[in-house]
Amino acid sequence: MLCCVEGYREGGVEKPVLTGTVTGHIYVWSKQKVITTVTAHDAPILAITKVLQGFATGGKDGLVKIWSSSLKPLHVYNTSQYLPKPLSTGVHCLRSNYIGSRLSVGMRSGELYEISLPTHSYMLLVDGHRYLLTGLLTHLLLTHLTHLLLTHLLTHLLTHLLTHSLTLTHSLLLTHSLTHSPLTYSLTSYSLTHSNRQLHGICANPSNSDEYVTVGDDGMLRVWSILRKNCLRRLNIEVASRAVAWSADGTRLIVGVGGDATNATKDGAYFVIDAKSLEIILEDRKAKQFITDIKYSEDNGILAMSSYDGRVYLHNPTKYTLLHTLEIPTKNTGVIRFDFSRDSTVLRVATSANELMCFSVEDRQVIVSPNATRDVEWSTTTCPYTWLTQGSVRPTVEGITICAVCVSPRNDYVLVSYINGDVRLYNFPCQTAESQYLLIRGVASQAARLCFNSDGKYLLVLDTFTRAVLQYKIDKV
Repeated sequence: MLCCVEGYREGGVEKPVLTGTVTGHIYVWSKQKVITTVTAHDAPILAITKVLQGFATGGKDGLVKIWSSSLKPLHVYNTSQYLPKPLSTGVHCLRSNYIGSRLSVGMRSGELYEISLPTHSYMLLVDGHRYLLTGLLTHLLLTHLTHLLLTHLLTHLLTHLLTHSLTLTHSLLLTHSLTHSPLTYSLTSYSLTHSNRQLHGICANPSNSDEYVTVGDDGMLRVWSILRKNCLRRLNIEVASRAVAWSADGTRLIVGVGGDATNATKDGAYFVIDAKSLEIILEDRKAKQFITDIKYSEDNGILAMSSYDGRVYLHNPTKYTLLHTLEIPTKNTGVIRFDFSRDSTVLRVATSANELMCFSVEDRQVIVSPNATRDVEWSTTTCPYTWLTQGSVRPTVEGITICAVCVSPRNDYVLVSYINGDVRLYNFPCQTAESQYLLIRGVASQAARLCFNSDGKYLLVLDTFTRAVLQYKIDKV
């Protein structure tokens, strides 16, 4: 038995219980005994609920069937014929509104459709990543949760309850504001977008402040709109990914492969993808382990990719041929982040052992003297434990290390996440332990990646283990 629902009382007899089974049958129970068996689907029944006419069932075959209260078939909806078509046709969740006239249908691949039972029309409510939707939040959506103002406490409660049970995009909107001179931030969108294992890859479109892209362990690439709070286009690359980058002109996406320990056959490969059509232009592989970070140099003369094999691979940004390889001297240590200098002559590397080192791009040697890089201006700051962000380092006694760092496009703020789930916004540079910060609330687990959009007005934070994307708007007071 995979699902159940309470039946209707008839003739003073206690209400029966209806269960859906793996064989596709509906069992009707009364007093701990099966009193009726109905052949309903040619596949396992994964969801059952009450509706205005009687009952609705959803199966692994992609069919949603409407039944009378006496279990006579009334209507069949074939979700595999819906547009846009779901990636997986298994119906994992059904829930009706209070009067039973509308039915929400949650698919295994994360799509959420709403069916009007009187008119048989349907619409796509949510376009999410591959996983199943289960009942609680689907029901809340139909009661217009998007129009409620939820407090931070409820944010965490919902997140913890639903961490392993749903995929969601733009329909759950939470608002939580806090004024802290000279800034006000608002959580404008809380999107549980990816669904399988962890979420690590995000990058804002440098040529369009409204777009950003995410990649995750579920093998899906999605391009999102900040203002519309929905998915614009998607591509199933069929392998886990934890690093992605846009080209400066916004026409190309570079996706690094790997990170899922259960499927490492393609770790170290990368895709070059057309950002509009999402057509894969090129696939190549140079690294031996999964790609951890991807960046273009500021002069667009180098495309670099770091790997957990301890190397940074420098490519031609148009032909994608390998130019050079930088290898860190520490053995059995991965490169997790790197930054280019503004003149593209120095590369700063952060390792999995919390080391920070600099390389000369020209001769590919480690720059030993700190004084040689003291006055270098950096194109980005994503490496933790740098000189200009040292004020964000927590006291050693706390035992809380930094997960991710990102400096705003105008170099006025730095966003820092920690292993305990804290996210702080500091002024940049941040060099003293007494530096003031604004605590950004909403992350339930840990933020492995975060970034600003291209105009610096929005913060984009990945909640790694709940696979959520949190979108914050920043306004100066």
